[in-house]
Amino acid sequence: MAALNIKMQPLKLATINGAERHNMRLIQAEMGADGRIDPLRSPLNFELIDCPAGLMVTIIQTIVANGIDLTERKNRRKDKGLAVECLFSLAGVFEGDLRALFADCIEWLKHDVDLSGCPIVHAIVHMDEANPHMHVILLPIMDGNLQASKVIGYKSVWTARMKSLHEQVSTKHGLQHSQRLRGAAKQKASDKVINAIKRNHSSLTASKFWLAIRDAIVDSPDSFLAALGGESQPISTNRSFVQIMTSTGRKTAEDKQVKKATASCVVVAATPLSSCGLKH
Repeated sequence: MAALNIKMQPLKLATINGAERHNMRLIQAEMGADGRIDPLRSPLNFELIDCPAGLMVTIIQTIVANGIDLTERKNRRKDKGLAVECLFSLAGVFEGDLRALFADCIEWLKHDVDLSGCPIVHAIVHMDEANPHMHVILLPIMDGNLQASKVIGYKSVWTARMKSLHEQVSTKHGLQHSQRLRGAAKQKASDKVINAIKRNHSSLTASKFWLAIRDAIVDSPDSFLAALGGESQPISTNRSFVQIMTSTGRKTAEDKQVKKATASCVVVAATPLSSCGLKH
């Protein structure tokens, strides 16, 4: 089952043109055999919100129209986020209506409690890369100021936002809930993906891009796991019986219970662990 993911990043004055050039397929180095874009499929790309005046002009005009003075010192900083790029991406096989799905993502943005006041100036869907995805450019206008960091949000905001996206969009289109893995579960998921690639797609590990791909998997295994058809939820972090019994660390209540149960058993190879009070 496919999963819907969203990522956000700020766009500064120096990065706006680069984002537009990528989104509108104006970077030749990204095209063809040496790039990640298949130019034969580029005609399948489509805009849901067009930007005929150009991204930079539209962003500046919209900011000024909302009463924000770009000549103020706080707005002239090089690291000032003038816009936020939202990337909605699909992992896994989705056989539904892509246009309807991404249109619903835009409507979700428009009605999100934290983002409803942020003007959306461009939205384009790319069909010419590995997975269908949509770039949405919005302006982080909150309380009359540009607040990219607040719009992107921190952990608690992000968790609530992903829950909302799942309830209002993913469920409607039959997509699974995409939850960001952390800690041991994240490590186990990345190991599972990497091992699966080594078993079934060994040629990929010989590619010059493998190190970059591996780093991306380690950083965010969720979407890769969904592409493999795995569920994020069942990644177990429980230690095995052997790991518990051979641990040299401080014994936990779990360790003591297992050791006590083991000591009371008559060890016979054919005896199931369940008869000793243990689980596989």
